[in-house]
Amino acid sequence: RDQEAQQAAAEAAASRARDLQAGEVALLERIKEAEAALAAKDEELQDLVEDGQARLQHAAAALKAKEEECEEAEAALATRDRDLQENARGEQVQRHALEAALAARELQLQE
Repeated sequence: RDQEAQQAAAEAAASRARDLQAGEVALLERIKEAEAALAAKDEELQDLVEDGQARLQHAAAALKAKEEECEEAEAALATRDRDLQENARGEQVQRHALEAALAARELQLQE
C-alpha cells in the first residue's frame, strides 16, 4: 500500500510537472506572439512617424515658398506705391506749372 501511494504520488507529481511544462511552453508561445505583435506595431508606428515627418517637411517647404511669394509681392507693392507717389508729385508739379501759365495768360489777356 505504501508503495502504491508513493507511486500514485509520483505519477501525480509527474502529471503536474507535464502540465507545468505544457503551461510554460504555451506561455512562451504567447510571449513570442506578443513580441511579434509589438514589433509589428513598432514598425507601423515608425512608418507613421516617418510619414508625418515627410508631410511636415513638405508643409514647411510650401509655407516657406508662400512666405517668399508674399515678401516678393510686398516688395512689388512698395515699389508700385513709390512709383505712384512720384507720379502724383510729378502731376502736382505739372498742374501748378499749368495753373501758373494759365494765370499768366489771363493777366496778358486782361492787359
